[in-house]
Order: sequence, then structure tokens, then C-alpha cells
Amino acid sequence: MSDITNVIKEIGKGRNLEINLPKYMNTMMTAYYRSSEIRLSMNYYTYLTMEQKEYGSDFGLTELTVRLDKVIKEAILSEFDGKILEKAVEEIDAIRNQIISDMKVITLYADQFQIYEYIFNRMEGRFEEVEALPLNYSDEKLIQKLSSYIMQDSDRAVISQKITEIVSTLPVRLTKQRYYEIIKDSFLLFVGSERQALEDHIFMLKSSAALLKPEEEEIRYPQMDSCLRELEKADYETLSFEQYQKMKQKLQEISGQIAQVTNLSTLLIEVVNDVYILLLSMPYALADAEEVTICKEIMHRSQELSEGGGEEEELSALFERLEGKQERISEQITANAYLLDTLEGQKSLMESIMLDKIYVSLLRIEKLSSTSHFIELDAAADRTIVDYAYAEERAHKVIEEFAACFQNCSRRQIRSRMAASMMALPIFFKNMEEFKEYAKTALNSCSDAEEKRSSVILLKDMMENLM
Repeated sequence: MSDITNVIKEIGKGRNLEINLPKYMNTMMTAYYRSSEIRLSMNYYTYLTMEQKEYGSDFGLTELTVRLDKVIKEAILSEFDGKILEKAVEEIDAIRNQIISDMKVITLYADQFQIYEYIFNRMEGRFEEVEALPLNYSDEKLIQKLSSYIMQDSDRAVISQKITEIVSTLPVRLTKQRYYEIIKDSFLLFVGSERQALEDHIFMLKSSAALLKPEEEEIRYPQMDSCLRELEKADYETLSFEQYQKMKQKLQEISGQIAQVTNLSTLLIEVVNDVYILLLSMPYALADAEEVTICKEIMHRSQELSEGGGEEEELSALFERLEGKQERISEQITANAYLLDTLEGQKSLMESIMLDKIYVSLLRIEKLSSTSHFIELDAAADRTIVDYAYAEERAHKVIEEFAACFQNCSRRQIRSRMAASMMALPIFFKNMEEFKEYAKTALNSCSDAEEKRSSVILLKDMMENLM
């Protein structure tokens, strides 16, 4: 550890780069290899177990799992072969891209269904026995409690998060014009920032408000699509008890499936990312022979168990032999990986000493090992600086999209979309007095008793759970 620390210091001073850069990169490759191999051996078993129990086949994950198993057998559990390795990298990249593509579609459906979950939550009192408002309830008391709840923290980020959650839970009684002004103001905050940051904000805003829908060619899940069409066409003002029960049950079933396949896909892409890292680092890493043997044995036995053979107790004994190693290696990576982002200016030197390909692989590995599991590896960010005219132009275009969407929505759907989008909008109050006034208007203007009751109960639960 002290050796790599000295190497990093020398690189920082620009000394002996021809010697120190290879040392640094080989050390990082080894650390990434060991870390991913251990993590993969543990997560691979967990994933295979879950995939068999849940919705893998319904959402195409079983097919991807078969392809993944083949890569692991041929490129990781077998003897090293350069040609096989090259094909394995192409295959694991294709598998990863397919998972990301599928998750984008699943996420679009999830965004759509959350709009209707909001609607059903705020009308359930018409059809079910629900918790009533406290006997001593008043808007003024609730607003005072909300203010105290917000201000009990000194961290501005926590305060902002609380306000955002409260505003998205309160009854929405904004005019469309005021809502559009809030959207525009949020865009103008990005003046002076990179365009990519603004585009990310736009995506989050449109996604949260469910403006983004699966295209015709993306309709891979007919059951979801059929349920969504039914929810879109329903008249929520005249809904019968039978219709309410039937639609709510469908919505709950679909939401459960989405939650399970999302969890399963997240675990799958973590496994895929680690396989990808192993394949990229394998030619350069100085592996620990004992670790390699244990990890390969775990992966081999995991495949046997998933196929109906092997003993689970044998796996537990192998897991124990790896205990604590993952944490120590991860600490080393965390302490030293920062240097990678500072080496861009050494490209010419790296090419001359044949380190350029290793460097590119390390940058890819760094992305794969990040907490953004679904990060797109080859996406190019727009670094152009946002000026006022561009921010205003983008705001106008997005507001037009919202207006077009709202034309085809019921009042409940519009309010639900507005409420959901509040989670993606910055705070639009200058001080607590403005927040109190907003909350007072939202509560006093809500003539739908059930909507108000639901919002108040949800706010009460929020405070009780987090205070």
C-alpha cells in the first residue's frame, strides 16, 4: 500500500512517468480484478437463486442469464484464451446493453403506473374503510407541524428534500400557468452550467411526470400495456366499486411485478458489470492464486446448484474463506482511483509506452464499478455552456409538451402528474413564509374531502416515520 502511495505521489509530481504509470495501472487492474472476482462469486449465486423464483422468464431475463452463464463458463472458469476473451467482451457488452434497454422500458411503465397509484390513493376512502382525520385536526395545526418538522434539521439539503416531499404530497392546486412558470424558472437555474446537466434535469422532469411513454416498437410487455390503456381511459369520477376493485388489483399486481423485475435486473447488471471488469482486467492483473481458486469454485458450484445439483453447505464454507477481503480491496481502490481522471494530459506518453489501451480499459472499469450500475459506457456528454436563450428555448419546448399532454388528461391525471414532477423540481419558495402560504392555499382550496384526507394522513405518516 505504501508503495502505491509513493508511486501516486511521484506521478503527481511528473517524475519517472515511464516507470510509475505502468506500476500504478497494473496495481489498479489487480485491485479491480480481485474486488470484482470476489463480489461476482457472491452476487452470482444470489442472482441465480432469485432468478429462478421470480419473474425472470416473463421479462426476458432467463435468456440473458443463459448467455451470461456461457460467458462465465468459457471466459472465466476455463483456461485463458485471447480469442475467447475478445468475443466474451463483445457478448457481455451486448448483454449489458440489452439489460439497460429493457430497464428503460420498464422504468417508463413504472413512471406511468405511479400516476394512477397517486389517483387511487386519493380516492380509496370512497370505496374502503380508511383512517379518518384526527378529531382535533385543523389546517393551521398541520402547517405548524410541517414547519417544525422541516426546520428540525440544519442541513440545507435535508430541508430541501423534506419540502419537496411535502409539496408532492399536499393537494395540488396550482394553475397551469403557475406550474409552467416554476418549470421555466428551474431551467434558468442552469444558465452557466453544461447543457448535459440541463438535459438530465429535463429527462428527470419528464420522466417523473410520465411524459415519456414506450414507443410502439418498445411494447415488449403486453400485460402492462393493456393495463395502462385501461387506466388511461377510466372515468375516475363515476368509477363503480367493482371497477375500482378490479383496476386496483391489476395495478397492485403490475406494480409488484415491476418492483421484482427491477430488483432482479439491478442484481443482474451488478453481476454483468463484475464479469465485464474481470474480462477487461484479466490480461493485466496479478491475481491471488488462492482467491482465484475459491471464487471459481463458488461460481462453478453456483451454476451446479441452479441446475439442480450440488450442496449449499459447501458454498457457505467457501464464502467464509473470502470474509473481509472485499472490504480491504475496496478501500484501496477508493483511495487510489482518483488519479485516473487526472491522466488525460498524458495520452501521448501513454501511447508511446503502449499504456493507452490499458488506460481506456481502466476508465471503462471505473464506470462499471461505480454506484450508477446502469451507466451508459459510451454516452457522450454535451459540455456546451447553457446561456439564457438556450435555457428559455428548452423551457418553451418542454412546456409545450406538458401542455399537449394535459389537453388529453383528466383533472385528476393532471394533478397527479404535477405532484409527481415536484420531486424533480427545485424549491420554489424564497422563505418559510412562502412555503406556509403555499401549504395553506393547497389545503384550503381542496374541496375533495377524500383527496384532502389522504394527503393529510400521508403527511402525518411521513412526519411520524422520520421525526
